[in-house]
Amino acid sequence: MNIMFSNQIAFNGMIPLKKYKGPILKLTNEETAKIAVLQENINNTEIEIYSLNRMFGGKHLSVSESNYYYNKIYMLEARIDELKQMIREIKINRLNKQKNL
Repeated sequence: MNIMFSNQIAFNGMIPLKKYKGPILKLTNEETAKIAVLQENINNTEIEIYSLNRMFGGKHLSVSESNYYYNKIYMLEARIDELKQMIREIKINRLNKQKNL
């Protein structure tokens, strides 16, 4: 089966780092430390989710236990998303500062 696209996309490959003229993200030591702490919180939260899954996974739960379990998982996943967003904002702010310099 051959798939043909009507509009051809020109791809010249990746540019070597030496020839790249755009901004490259360079974080300060303070920002790197903040990201490391946030990443550690993400890891701990993922471990907590894993332990909850091992504890309650595959068991028949009552409705109240099931609601508690799924609510706890939902809150932990929301926390992970929030922490990832915080890391993303730190990186975006640093890149924007670098662009303005």
